[in-house]
Amino acid sequence: MLLSIVKKAKFLFILFVLLTLTTFNLNLSNFNIPLFQIKEVHFNNTKYFQEEIKFDAYENLLKKNLFFLDKINIKNKILLSKWVEEVKFKKQFPNKLFIEIKEYYPIAYFRDNNNFTYLSNNFEIISSNKNLIDSNLVKVSSYVGIVNFKNLFQELVQFKNILFKITEAQMIAPKRWNLLLNNDVLVKLGYEDKLEQFKILEKIIENKENSIIDLRNSNKIYITYKND
Repeated sequence: MLLSIVKKAKFLFILFVLLTLTTFNLNLSNFNIPLFQIKEVHFNNTKYFQEEIKFDAYENLLKKNLFFLDKINIKNKILLSKWVEEVKFKKQFPNKLFIEIKEYYPIAYFRDNNNFTYLSNNFEIISSNKNLIDSNLVKVSSYVGIVNFKNLFQELVQFKNILFKITEAQMIAPKRWNLLLNNDVLVKLGYEDKLEQFKILEKIIENKENSIIDLRNSNKIYITYKND
């Protein structure tokens, strides 16, 4: 008996939906009836996703119909942020929407007074007035440097012991870099074969505090101590 009542209820609900669809001329992005109106929008915690873009998406979602949600339109609004890698939606009927955002993250920055230029891990240049600096970011000494840091980083990432010691990268000329390390070491890199230079540096980097390591000559290594 109970099973029969449940089946009838399902049939009546399906009939209601079919009647609704055949009675109204629908525009899915604007279709709105009191049933399934979105009343709550929840974003997962994000670190870099801009609040103004989040607020715009939130405003566009409130009171929209959860059943006929235009995911593509909302996703495109969210993807205006260069920090956003992926967007997922989860509906909780009758009126809640959960949005999960996967972010890119900064790997390096250039600072000009209160203006920041970041290089993200997918190598996008992102300008911002927001200070997102933390200890994991490499400081680059010029805007031209941050634009050209990608190639150097792709080689450095193979040498974590060196990468995590860098406090600043200075682009001296195209393909010519100096690196400042956190043990007060200045490394002068040559133009060619950075991988070979990093292999050498990895072997000699320990116990070289307060020194200058010159790798510009492929046949010789020059190490001088600043107090000498």
